[in-house]
Parts: sequence; structure tokens; C-alpha cells
Amino acid sequence: MPTRRPFSCVPRLFSRAALLCLLPVLTPRASAQLKPHPTPFTIRFDAPSLLAERAQMTLPLWLQGVTVRHFRAEVEQMQTTVIRFDLRQLKSLAPFVELRIGLAPGLGQAVVTSWNELGQQIFRCTPFGSSTEPITETIRVATEGANYLEIELPKKGERLQSLQAGAMRFAQMLQSVDFSPDPVFDAFGNTSRTTPPPEQDSVLWNRVSALLDAGPFTLHPDQPETVEFQISRKPEGAIVTFEIRNAIGETPPVLSLNNNELPPAAPTLPDLADPAWRDRPIPGTPQTRLRYGGWMRVQQFIPGKYLLQGVNHLDILQPDSSESVEIRRIDIQLRYRR
Repeated sequence: MPTRRPFSCVPRLFSRAALLCLLPVLTPRASAQLKPHPTPFTIRFDAPSLLAERAQMTLPLWLQGVTVRHFRAEVEQMQTTVIRFDLRQLKSLAPFVELRIGLAPGLGQAVVTSWNELGQQIFRCTPFGSSTEPITETIRVATEGANYLEIELPKKGERLQSLQAGAMRFAQMLQSVDFSPDPVFDAFGNTSRTTPPPEQDSVLWNRVSALLDAGPFTLHPDQPETVEFQISRKPEGAIVTFEIRNAIGETPPVLSLNNNELPPAAPTLPDLADPAWRDRPIPGTPQTRLRYGGWMRVQQFIPGKYLLQGVNHLDILQPDSSESVEIRRIDIQLRYRR
């Protein structure tokens, strides 16, 4: 494990008196002066109230109604709960609906589908849910031709921890023809990829890009995972990018290359209003810490001196004070001298 020296974030040139003068500027305003962020096209449900079939007082314009049905079966594992959203056809105002569904760990998986008024299925997502870890999944559904969409949950739906639904629309933006950036689909600024990983390495001038491991795999505390890759010659530097789920903001993974320890990786943190952030109790203490149940992007710069011509070993370690996480889409970029 790397050791960190304590440091002060206060520049030495500030005197104590100067810092005291800054305090009124840094003090948060009174709560009465906070400006509410309007969300007329987004709704966040209280999961227990929703599953108890209590009436929803206000709904966004694109949502006509919400119903919950519990389907019983002779075998308990076969019981399901379906949350149905009746949609209004608003065309360009809400061509997509984004669902953010938080599930506690347990048996069985959830699935989102959309249907037309004739009972024909238009969309079905890949089933999701983990038996060991809480997760938050983001699903985007096109509303064209759909009259309602359904969220099917295992058993009585008790694993549902959070549910947010919001309308999404297309917006014009300038974009390079040759270098299209990753689009930001996420309502809270998370830039995790939604496209399949590339199957082939690519070169752009003096940069080589390659997929090291598509994943996903589970990374347990103090049990490093090693990714092997081979390069034909030493580069000037490299950037490793991957995605992580169930990350704890204060304890990002630690990377090392060929037994050279690197600084802690830098995650791209989503907005704290994202319902994927959840409080997790710290065992044996009354304290909690925030954990992100969705996918977030993480990057690590690697100096060229640590890379070897031939076989290289990239170790990813989750600190022993943290918890297990999932890793996927480990990419590397190698920069060569022209």
C-alpha cells in the first residue's frame, strides 16, 4: 500500500488574520436563501410508498399515471412486482425517458420493457441486479410508439431502494467530425460509456489506443487483480481508463505497474444529487460513508519510465479499508514520440 504524507491545503503566504477575513465569504448562505432547482419533467419516488400503492400527488407532464401490481405464484421465487408508467405522447418534448433504478442485493433480476396499446413489446433491456452488492442502473427508453413502460422486480419488489424517472430530449451541439467526444447521456454528468468496447486497437498520429480487459470482474479489498499486456517499444507515457461500480469516493482503487506504485486513481465524480449515491454504514461504528452504485469513469496517468518493452503487469488494488467493487472496460492509451 502506498503511503501518503500529510499536507496542508492552505498556502503559506496566508496569515491567520487573512484567513479569518475570508471566512464570511466562504460561509454558506442561510437555507432560506437557497434557490430550489426546478424539476418539472423529473420525478423521484419514495420506494416504500410506491410499493405500498399510495397515490402519487404530482406527476410530470409526460407521465399520465403510475400503477403497481403484485403477481403471486405458488413458488415464492417466481413472484414478481410490476411498476407501470402510462405515457403521454409528447413527441419532441420527451422522446426518451431515463430511469435510474437502485436495487439492494438479492436473488433475481429486474428488467425494463416498453409496450404499445396493442400489447406488443417494443423494448426490453438486459436484466440487471446483483446478488452481493447494491447497484443503480440507468436505463433509457424511447417513447415513440410506446404507450407504457414497465419495471419488473423480483418478488414483492422489496429490493427497490430508489427510483427516478425523467424526460430526455435531443439538443444541438457542435462536434468535431473526426474526433467525436463521448456523449454525456447521464442526467447527472456521469460520462461512463454506453457503447460496446472496441474490438481492435487503433492509432491516431502518435497515440495508440487498446482495450486491455472488457470485464466486468469483482475487485475485493486487498486482493489485487493483474492485467497483462505487451508493447513493442517504450512510449513516452500512458493513460489507463476504466469504469468502476459501487465505488467509495474517499477510497479510490490504487494502481501499480511493474511493481511501481502510482498515485491514487482519479475518478470522475457524478453530481451528488444523483440517487446512485447512497449512505453505507461503517461496521462497528455509528458513521456512514457515501458509495456510488452506478458506473463512474476513472483515469490514471503512467510515466513512460514505468513501461517496459515486452510484457507489462498492471495491478489494480482495492484498499483493505474499503469494500468490493466491480471493474469493466480497462483501456490504455500509449503516447509515442513522432
